[in-house]
Amino acid sequence: MRVWPAIAVLSLAAAAQAEPVSARAVGPMVQLFPTSVPPGETVARLEAARGEWEPFQVAVHAAGGPLKHVRAEATALTGPSELAAPRLYRVEYLGVKTPSSIEGKAGPWPDALVPDVDAYAGERRRAFPFDVPAGEARAVWVAIFVPESTVPGSYRGTVRVSAEGRAPTTIPIELTVHQFALPKTSSLPVTFGFAARAVDKAHPGLSGEAARLLVERYEVAALRHRVSLHGGSMDPAPWKSVGGKLQIDWSPYDAEVGPFLDGKVDRGGPAEGARWTALDLRVPYKLAGAERDEYVRQYVAHLRQRGWLGRVFDYTIDEPGDDKFDEARRRGDLLRRVTRDVPRLVTHALTERLHGVVDIWCPIINFVDDKPGNSSAPPRAAYDAHAGHGERIWWYQSCMSHGCDIVGGEYFTGWPSYVVDAPAMSHRIMEWLTFRYRIGGELYYNTVEAYARGLDPWRDQRLFGGNGDGTLFYPGRPSVIGGKSDIPVESVRLALIREGLEDYEYLKLYARAVGQAEAEALAASIGGKTYKWEKDPARLYAARHKMAEAIDRWVASGSGIGVNAR
Repeated sequence: MRVWPAIAVLSLAAAAQAEPVSARAVGPMVQLFPTSVPPGETVARLEAARGEWEPFQVAVHAAGGPLKHVRAEATALTGPSELAAPRLYRVEYLGVKTPSSIEGKAGPWPDALVPDVDAYAGERRRAFPFDVPAGEARAVWVAIFVPESTVPGSYRGTVRVSAEGRAPTTIPIELTVHQFALPKTSSLPVTFGFAARAVDKAHPGLSGEAARLLVERYEVAALRHRVSLHGGSMDPAPWKSVGGKLQIDWSPYDAEVGPFLDGKVDRGGPAEGARWTALDLRVPYKLAGAERDEYVRQYVAHLRQRGWLGRVFDYTIDEPGDDKFDEARRRGDLLRRVTRDVPRLVTHALTERLHGVVDIWCPIINFVDDKPGNSSAPPRAAYDAHAGHGERIWWYQSCMSHGCDIVGGEYFTGWPSYVVDAPAMSHRIMEWLTFRYRIGGELYYNTVEAYARGLDPWRDQRLFGGNGDGTLFYPGRPSVIGGKSDIPVESVRLALIREGLEDYEYLKLYARAVGQAEAEALAASIGGKTYKWEKDPARLYAARHKMAEAIDRWVASGSGIGVNAR
């Protein structure tokens, strides 16, 4: 028999009699501010497909006095098979000094997800313990990944929250795993910008293999969120001229992009087997004339040989004004005289002045369906007439969602947005709109823009009038988050973008199960217009539940071939 010291027995008895920690489960789209205390639920009830992430939050409220040394721990989920314990994060705040628009406000906004044990180096970080001042609240982010191999059915687990001098509170988790699986690789081409050199600026002192590994971790982090990255090192494959012939060394280029295009990264991780859906063409600026043409020819041949050609695009010119149309035409013609296999992407709305130059029109979302009386951009239907010529439409959201270099007023409300101080639903709604408007892909200009500009994202991310505009990561330096090695720290916004991309996969499968028209009608019930969509997360989850049940029935009927029924 074990004999407990008297002090330990008294401590245990005191904890048992103490007031329990006030903790409740809330959804991932609850923006938990320090002075807001949502009612929450005593049980976290969730549902997910196989191959899907499903997050929720635990709101911890310091009722009846401050909380000291708050910790959270989670158990594995048991059911027909076993799921690993959820990953736990402390939700850190960004101090917003100037709001992005009238939808925001000055003060602390929840965004950075500081891990308990990180998913890259497996090191313990400084997520816990934390303190909560009296009367305030804080959030613990709980992320569950359901591997494709999971047996469908009901699963149970817990998250336990404790604090010094308080009785712990346990939140039961009840998870329903559906029959169907989401594809490993996004069905929608989604490419966000990324600059490896900017990572070097935000993580000083690294070099060689450590610097390369850190860049790879950022790229894997994006892939785990169903996002491909363009830019990277920005280095084209090196070349030299030998005897009047161009010789290209593909080895460094292939080493950088090949594993992501071939689905050979994140071995044993949640993105194992996932592939980039888009790749930007890199041609040396120093080459011109016949040598440049020959470089492009060999480039196209190499991409074809590796099976990558169908995912490449040429970022021909970015947001050209009227004075840049001639330059856009020059660049487009330069590529087209060599190959027709690489589509030319221009971030501009449909215009007669660029016909014959653009293969992928990529307008700002505002210019696809604008608020009445603002722009005269062509409507969505105008792009369909060009589909017969092989032209496509992608889109992107920009500072036009919150106000460019201003605090946006009434016009800059209601748009999808990736800034910190925007409604959480605006981070997730983009792909409901993408499906509803039949858009073929999404582009975003950067994920580490604050890094590139020399800002410390933990303190300030305000760029182009938006807090977090172009910045979806935080630099996980040991001096800030603990541990020994540098890692990327994801944002709540990036996690909600992933949720939206998973919603898109539901819509795609639902369309196969019940028909395109019914799926588009459901998408329209949530994403009605670019600037006017459902704000209530409960209605979004009800739509997801309806889709999941229909897809499960479709799979059970034997019609859902290719969705990995178990």
